[in-house]
Amino acid sequence: MAGPQLPHDPLEHYLSHWGFDPLRVDSYVAGAKYFALMLDSGNIGISAIYEHLPDDSLLRGATPDLTNMGHRIILNAWFNALLNYDTPVDGDGDIFDVTDFSRYDNIVMIGWFGTLLDKMESYGVKPVVFDRLHDDPVLAPPEMLEESLAGADSLIITGTTISNNTFSGIVSATAAECDTLLLGPSNILHRDMFRYRNIKVIFGSLFRNGDTGLLDLVAMGHGTRELMGNLKKVYICKDNWRL
Repeated sequence: MAGPQLPHDPLEHYLSHWGFDPLRVDSYVAGAKYFALMLDSGNIGISAIYEHLPDDSLLRGATPDLTNMGHRIILNAWFNALLNYDTPVDGDGDIFDVTDFSRYDNIVMIGWFGTLLDKMESYGVKPVVFDRLHDDPVLAPPEMLEESLAGADSLIITGTTISNNTFSGIVSATAAECDTLLLGPSNILHRDMFRYRNIKVIFGSLFRNGDTGLLDLVAMGHGTRELMGNLKKVYICKDNWRL
C-alpha cells in the first residue's frame, strides 16, 4: 500500500515523524561547501552549502522553521545522521558504474556533476544539464527546463534540491514514465523517499562512525572530491526496480 499522501516537502514529512533534538547533536561544523554534524551516537550527516548559510539558532533551541533556509540545511544533515545508518542498502558504488544509461533517450541532469558528466560523454551519453549557479557553455538555458523535464525519461537531481526546497517543483514536472535518480552525499537514505513521484534510486554516502577527521575536512572548506576518502558511496532502490 502506498500509505497516506506525503507533504510536498520531504523535510516536512521527516520532521513531523522523527522531530529534531538539538541535545543529541554532539558537534557540528560549517565550511565553505558543506555543513556537517555528529550525533551523540557518532553518526554523521552533511548538507551542501550554496546560496544560504546554516542558521545555528536551531541548534540553540529555536523552533524548526522550514521557511528558513539556514534551518533546512541543518535539518537535512540531521536526518542524514539520524536515518541513513539504519537503512539496509542495496549496494555500493558510483552512479555511473551501476546504472545503464544507454536505455534512456532523454536524460536531464539538474546540478552540474562534472566528473559524472565527463564519464557519460566519454560513452556517448549526452544529458541536458541545468545549473543556475554555474555559467558554462555545456549548460542548457533555464527557459528550456520545463519542456526538458516533461520530455525526460531519466532525471538526475542532487539531494540539495531537498534542502533548498526545489525538489517538489522539479519532480512534479516530470512525466509518469520518467526514472528519477537522486544523487549526492546530502541525500536522505530512507525508503519513504520512494513515495515521492518517480524516485527510483537514491545514491548517498555513509561516513565512519565518530570520524572527527571528516568534520575537520568540512570545516577547512573542502568539497565532495576531498571527502571521498572519508565516505562510502551506497545506494537504495525502489522495490521491484533494478538499475
